Amino acid sequence: MPRFMSTVVVACLLLGGISPVRASSPAVESHDFTVLSSVDGVALVARYYRPATAGTYPVVLAPHGGGGTVDSEAPRAARYAALGFVGVVWSARGHGTSGGLYDLFGPKTVQDTEDVLQWVIGHRSVTGADPVRAGAIGLSQGGATANLIAARDSRIKVLAPGQSFAGLSESLHPSGCVKLSVASTILGAAYTAQT
Repeated sequence: MPRFMSTVVVACLLLGGISPVRASSPAVESHDFTVLSSVDGVALVARYYRPATAGTYPVVLAPHGGGGTVDSEAPRAARYAALGFVGVVWSARGHGTSGGLYDLFGPKTVQDTEDVLQWVIGHRSVTGADPVRAGAIGLSQGGATANLIAARDSRIKVLAPGQSFAGLSESLHPSGCVKLSVASTILGAAYTAQT
């Protein structure tokens, strides 16, 4: 399935007019960086992968699924870099060693994602990021994050979410059947965060 998703994303990126710049060698380099959220200054641990050859490359954001970290989607980001893209991964707030509290697809998550993209584009002299060619892929929570950032940021030209949902209501109440375990966990976490 992961290889299939990679193929689908690359096909979508190509159809969306975001073609990769083929590196002369498949060598990939990665660099860790920290983004400070423009919402509240929370530190987000991040990493980008790029072809080792100098050039300008389209960006692929790869937010992780629930409970993931910057390392969860690292192999996917490295594969995109080998194909001629800048692959970007990060630990969402409240995940891994990033600070803050998880806000369940809230405005902080969306702004944090935009901040990560802005950092990568703002540092294009080292990242090689093309400021006008970007896409997003994600599975589960990552797919929902990709949906949200694409709806907000016009720099995202191509979107390939998987195993995602259109809204939290649909996720918690599919076909009229309430998922009590998930709903109670979310409500419990929200209550604990408020006390």
